[in-house]
Amino acid sequence: MHTYREFADQVLPRIAALGYNTVQLMAVQEHPYYGSFGYHVSSFFAPSSRFGTPEDLKYLIDQAHGLNIAVLLDVVHSHAVKNEAEGLNDFDGSGGMYFLPGSAAAIRTGIPAALTTAGTR
Repeated sequence: MHTYREFADQVLPRIAALGYNTVQLMAVQEHPYYGSFGYHVSSFFAPSSRFGTPEDLKYLIDQAHGLNIAVLLDVVHSHAVKNEAEGLNDFDGSGGMYFLPGSAAAIRTGIPAALTTAGTR
């Protein structure tokens, strides 16, 4: 689906008709790199504008609840954009609010060292 409203109007009724009572939405938080599937988050508190406005997301959730469908939002706080251009790493002006250089990044973020630049060969 292309938008929160399309999902609410076209998919949720089908989900309810099939007897499901819960949906999990992924890649809801704003993220600059589409290829990350929403896991390089640049704003923990803003829904992705790719799919509509915050009001559109509220509409989707209201429609789901009206159909007795619970909504789970896939939120992974240990995955965030390291780039300063997106604002998170330098949010407090320190240059390392969420990420530390080298292998120390694994300690601060909970990301295994093998998945950080320090852990690659």
